[in-house]
Amino acid sequence: DVDGNKVELSYNLDASTQIVKDARGYSTAYTYDERGNILSETNGTKIS
Repeated sequence: DVDGNKVELSYNLDASTQIVKDARGYSTAYTYDERGNILSETNGTKIS
Protein backbone atom coordinates (compact mmCIF):
# COMPACT_ATOMS: atom_id res chain seq x y z
CA ASP A 1 0.00 0.00 0.00
CA VAL A 2 1.01 3.68 0.02
CA ASP A 3 2.61 3.29 3.48
CA GLY A 4 4.90 0.47 2.36
CA ASN A 5 2.88 -2.29 4.02
CA LYS A 6 2.64 -5.70 2.36
CA VAL A 7 -0.49 -6.45 0.32
CA GLU A 8 -1.02 -10.00 -1.01
CA LEU A 9 -2.98 -10.99 -4.10
CA SER A 10 -4.13 -14.52 -4.87
CA TYR A 11 -6.41 -15.98 -7.49
CA ASN A 12 -7.52 -19.31 -8.90
CA LEU A 13 -6.33 -20.60 -12.27
CA ASP A 14 -9.38 -19.55 -14.26
CA ALA A 15 -9.26 -16.06 -12.67
CA SER A 16 -12.89 -16.28 -11.51
CA THR A 17 -11.90 -15.47 -7.89
CA GLN A 18 -9.33 -13.02 -6.59
CA ILE A 19 -8.43 -12.34 -2.95
CA VAL A 20 -6.66 -9.19 -1.75
CA LYS A 21 -5.16 -9.44 1.76
CA ASP A 22 -4.00 -6.24 3.48
CA ALA A 23 -1.21 -5.71 6.01
CA ARG A 24 -3.61 -6.20 8.95
CA GLY A 25 -4.63 -9.65 7.69
CA TYR A 26 -8.05 -8.65 6.39
CA SER A 27 -9.12 -9.84 2.98
CA THR A 28 -11.51 -8.87 0.24
CA ALA A 29 -12.62 -11.60 -2.16
CA TYR A 30 -13.92 -10.81 -5.63
CA THR A 31 -15.65 -13.23 -7.98
CA TYR A 32 -15.88 -12.57 -11.71
CA ASP A 33 -17.91 -13.85 -14.63
CA GLU A 34 -16.33 -15.13 -17.85
CA ARG A 35 -16.14 -11.56 -19.23
CA GLY A 36 -14.26 -10.23 -16.20
CA ASN A 37 -17.21 -8.41 -14.63
CA ILE A 38 -17.39 -8.44 -10.83
CA LEU A 39 -20.19 -10.72 -9.60
CA SER A 40 -19.58 -10.34 -5.86
CA GLU A 41 -17.34 -8.71 -3.29
CA THR A 42 -16.88 -10.09 0.23
CA ASN A 43 -14.73 -8.16 2.68
CA GLY A 44 -13.63 -8.01 6.29
CA THR A 45 -12.50 -11.61 6.72
CA LYS A 46 -9.29 -11.98 8.72
CA ILE A 47 -6.95 -14.67 7.39
CA SER A 48 -4.14 -15.81 9.67
